[in-house]
Amino acid sequence: MDRGKDDGLNPGAAAPSSDATLDCRGLDCPLPIIHARVALARMRPGEVLRVLSTDPAIDRDFERFARLTSHEVTGIARRDEVYEVFVRRGD
Repeated sequence: MDRGKDDGLNPGAAAPSSDATLDCRGLDCPLPIIHARVALARMRPGEVLRVLSTDPAIDRDFERFARLTSHEVTGIARRDEVYEVFVRRGD
Protein backbone atom coordinates (compact mmCIF):
# COMPACT_ATOMS: atom_id res chain seq x y z
CA MET A 1 0.00 0.00 0.00
CA ASP A 2 1.40 3.35 -0.97
CA ARG A 3 0.81 6.07 1.61
CA GLY A 4 0.69 9.69 0.57
CA LYS A 5 1.71 12.81 2.45
CA ASP A 6 -1.61 13.07 4.26
CA ASP A 7 -1.52 9.56 5.73
CA GLY A 8 -1.47 10.86 9.32
CA LEU A 9 2.13 9.76 9.86
CA ASN A 10 4.83 12.32 10.50
CA PRO A 11 8.24 11.13 9.29
CA GLY A 12 9.95 14.41 10.20
CA ALA A 13 8.76 14.54 13.80
CA ALA A 14 11.03 13.77 16.71
CA ALA A 15 10.38 10.27 18.03
CA PRO A 16 8.99 9.98 21.56
CA SER A 17 11.28 8.38 24.09
CA SER A 18 10.81 4.71 24.87
CA ASP A 19 11.75 2.25 27.59
CA ALA A 20 12.04 -0.79 25.32
CA THR A 21 12.14 -1.59 21.60
CA LEU A 22 10.49 -4.52 19.87
CA ASP A 23 11.66 -5.32 16.33
CA CYS A 24 8.79 -6.83 14.36
CA ARG A 25 10.10 -6.00 10.89
CA GLY A 26 9.08 -8.68 8.41
CA LEU A 27 6.13 -9.86 10.52
CA ASP A 28 2.53 -9.34 9.43
CA CYS A 29 -0.62 -9.05 11.51
CA PRO A 30 -1.34 -10.41 14.03
CA LEU A 31 2.25 -11.20 15.05
CA PRO A 32 3.37 -7.62 15.92
CA ILE A 33 0.33 -7.24 18.19
CA ILE A 34 0.94 -10.62 19.85
CA HIS A 35 4.62 -9.83 20.48
CA ALA A 36 3.75 -6.35 21.75
CA ARG A 37 1.14 -7.73 24.14
CA VAL A 38 3.78 -10.05 25.67
CA ALA A 39 6.38 -7.26 25.87
CA LEU A 40 3.92 -4.81 27.44
CA ALA A 41 2.94 -7.41 30.06
CA ARG A 42 6.58 -7.43 31.22
CA MET A 43 6.70 -3.62 31.50
CA ARG A 44 5.50 -1.34 34.31
CA PRO A 45 2.47 0.92 33.87
CA GLY A 46 3.47 4.16 32.17
CA GLU A 47 6.48 2.71 30.37
CA VAL A 48 6.63 3.09 26.59
CA LEU A 49 7.28 0.32 24.08
CA ARG A 50 8.68 1.24 20.65
CA VAL A 51 7.60 -1.24 17.97
CA LEU A 52 9.36 -1.37 14.59
CA SER A 53 7.33 -2.91 11.79
CA THR A 54 7.13 -3.18 8.02
CA ASP A 55 3.44 -4.14 8.10
CA PRO A 56 1.58 -1.34 6.25
CA ALA A 57 -1.52 -1.84 8.43
CA ILE A 58 0.38 -1.50 11.70
CA ASP A 59 -1.01 1.96 12.51
CA ARG A 60 -4.64 0.78 12.28
CA ASP A 61 -3.84 -2.46 14.10
CA PHE A 62 -2.26 -0.70 17.08
CA GLU A 63 -4.95 1.99 17.27
CA ARG A 64 -7.54 -0.81 17.53
CA PHE A 65 -5.37 -2.73 20.02
CA ALA A 66 -5.16 0.38 22.21
CA ARG A 67 -8.94 0.90 22.10
CA LEU A 68 -9.47 -2.68 23.29
CA THR A 69 -6.89 -2.52 26.10
CA SER A 70 -5.75 -0.02 28.71
CA HIS A 71 -2.69 0.89 26.60
CA GLU A 72 -2.23 4.15 24.67
CA VAL A 73 -0.59 4.78 21.30
CA THR A 74 1.53 7.89 21.90
CA GLY A 75 3.07 8.19 18.45
CA ILE A 76 3.28 6.64 15.01
CA ALA A 77 5.89 7.52 12.41
CA ARG A 78 7.14 6.08 9.15
CA ARG A 79 10.70 6.22 7.92
CA ASP A 80 10.99 4.72 4.46
CA GLU A 81 9.25 1.34 4.77
CA VAL A 82 9.66 1.02 8.54
CA TYR A 83 6.92 2.13 10.88
CA GLU A 84 7.56 3.11 14.49
CA VAL A 85 4.69 2.76 16.91
CA PHE A 86 5.01 4.00 20.49
CA VAL A 87 2.69 2.38 23.01
CA ARG A 88 2.40 3.46 26.64
CA ARG A 89 1.50 0.58 28.96
CA GLY A 90 -1.75 1.10 30.82
CA ASP A 91 -2.71 -0.16 34.26
